[in-house]
Amino acid sequence: MPMYESLLPSEAIAGYQPCRSFCPDELAVLLGIAEPTLMVERADLLVKGENDYLAVGTFQVGVQATAGHFPQYPMMRLSDLGIVMSTVGNVALLPYLAPDQKILVVSGSGLHTLSHKPLHIGDILVILARKVSPTRPTQGKQAITASVYFQGQEVCRYDRIEFVALDSIWQVIKCPAPSSDLQLSDIDLGKVSFQEPAIFYQDAPPTLAIDAVGVCSNPACAVTKTFISENLCGGYRVREKREVHFGDFGRICSQTAQPAIKLQLPKLMPNIMLAVKGGRLSRHSFMPVIPGDTLIGISEIDKVRDKSAGAQLFLERTGECVAHFDRLDYASITPRVLERIRPQPSLLSNP
Repeated sequence: MPMYESLLPSEAIAGYQPCRSFCPDELAVLLGIAEPTLMVERADLLVKGENDYLAVGTFQVGVQATAGHFPQYPMMRLSDLGIVMSTVGNVALLPYLAPDQKILVVSGSGLHTLSHKPLHIGDILVILARKVSPTRPTQGKQAITASVYFQGQEVCRYDRIEFVALDSIWQVIKCPAPSSDLQLSDIDLGKVSFQEPAIFYQDAPPTLAIDAVGVCSNPACAVTKTFISENLCGGYRVREKREVHFGDFGRICSQTAQPAIKLQLPKLMPNIMLAVKGGRLSRHSFMPVIPGDTLIGISEIDKVRDKSAGAQLFLERTGECVAHFDRLDYASITPRVLERIRPQPSLLSNP
């Protein structure tokens, strides 16, 4: 019996039969994702009937998925949960793709955390993904829905992740521009007072991707700079060069949104901000963001929710918007609360 069967509700895979299994080396070739971006340790393709496919992936949380998040209270990053869900989702789409066809994640909507319990080193996760219809059917476009399970309980879900086949990428209509009133052209970067990011975050590298945080004349806005390094791109190489993974655009957007909230609510400065729900994360350019590039992030707080903000990422060398998270909702956690849910030392020393 595969290990994942004992870690899932019985109804989750009822009626499905094994079709094919993939080891990490096979996944790296098929998907264009290698370690450390490739975190799934095994993926299985199951089938029910003639063409009802379900992908199952397993992943044990290790040091790599918690490093810097947070140094005193290590827990798995939400952005990495997005990456493992999109990876297993790619496997779910393999039966519908031509041989050797690669696909690129272009949007994700409805990201939910369904448990308040952090995921720590040693926890074993099971990811389920299946094909669904894209919101706007277009040539070369595919979509999946995915969930993460821990100890038989669903702890995280992406309602929909959409992909585009690379050989159809230039036939796809670009995503509409973000609806935000604030654009990069509205910000005079020469007048922005940039400072070290440490005062705004409890994260540390490598989780913390932001290199500088700026305060501008708009009190509801924060500006960030992120220098794209080889380490940030990890092992994601679906095209010719290594590039930023879709999930890491989400991480940078999340870290761009946090200063906007803390500048408006200074009492939250010492607290950890955990993203608990996301609206729609979209790519607005298919140009790869590669090592050596710089992203300028702009965030605005939500006018209704006090712990909610949206964020946009612009490629500095072109001024083009490359990614946009329309809304991120946060929980503010004090160090005292986190101390009560801190993992045992034995778990920290045994990845």
